[in-house]
Amino acid sequence: MRKKCQIISLGANCMVRSILTRHGIKPTKAQGELSYPFDLAVHPISCVIKALENNFATYFENLYFESNRRHIFDFSKKRDVWKNNEGMRFNHDTDCGVNDFEKLKTRFLSRIENFNKTLDSGTPILFVIYIKDEESRKYVNRLYDLLQLRLLGGAFCLL
Repeated sequence: MRKKCQIISLGANCMVRSILTRHGIKPTKAQGELSYPFDLAVHPISCVIKALENNFATYFENLYFESNRRHIFDFSKKRDVWKNNEGMRFNHDTDCGVNDFEKLKTRFLSRIENFNKTLDSGTPILFVIYIKDEESRKYVNRLYDLLQLRLLGGAFCLL
């Protein structure tokens, strides 16, 4: 696969990254592709906009760990997640338990760094976002404007 541009998922969940890698449009992590903050977690478009507006300054604020085990013998980790009240959910980070906030934070700081480096690289970027409800559609123009400001006229497309 010869890349002519970077492809970055803006959420709203892991579906974008999954579809792009499954169909060979975007390389996998095993093929050396970097992960970005919106790849493997749930981020409503309002959270994406907030992160871009303040360059992720408040990204980790108000996160809490929630365990949704049904009963004492429920050993599933899939329902134990870090989340916030705005709809962000780190549902693929099941190895980050209640005492692993710093582990989660370190992981996502690395993804944020990858994101910022790619945006600053001058490489053309295709941003892909999954809009899952009518309410989110009203934010698309704001998202586009923020990306324009952040990239200072660099080449990008929002799909």
